[in-house]
Amino acid sequence: MQKIFVLCLLLALSACAQKPITDYDASRNFMALHNYAWTDLPSKGVDPILNNTLNDQRIRQAVDDVLVWQNMQKVDAAKADFLVTYRLVTRDKINSSSTGMGFGLFGGSGGLGFGGTVAVTQYQETELFIDMLDPKTSALIWRGSVKYASQATLTPDARMEEIRKNVALILSAFPPQ
Repeated sequence: MQKIFVLCLLLALSACAQKPITDYDASRNFMALHNYAWTDLPSKGVDPILNNTLNDQRIRQAVDDVLVWQNMQKVDAAKADFLVTYRLVTRDKINSSSTGMGFGLFGGSGGLGFGGTVAVTQYQETELFIDMLDPKTSALIWRGSVKYASQATLTPDARMEEIRKNVALILSAFPPQ
């Protein structure tokens, strides 16, 4: 009985696991992609907290690690089957929760009760996009992204771990099957 409970709990937790959002060119033969190179997109505004050389190095290293693990090879742009780039976007978000109202009947009389508190928290949400581009046309051939709550107080090691986790999650869907 306990094994069944644990199995059900694991299945429920895995169902709640975040999945990356992806889009891709369905006509592209992704199995023919083996060599990649980095390219840079023009920046549309700079968030000094997220878009800095330290995070750039962390993201590139995490992407390189996953792609090499997937048997891709980093090469010069002239020899690449696809180009890789990324973008970080932040948004201010508000989370609110409240408790509420109840109604009950007993015999011929009824009652209504209300009690509550409202908790409001503000946080920053980060969305990491990883794009794969055609090296000849620079057309987008694959995009993956994931959203997560930003934590400005992380240590450098914790930031690297957060980036590795999110990059691995995104690239778990590349190449598309």
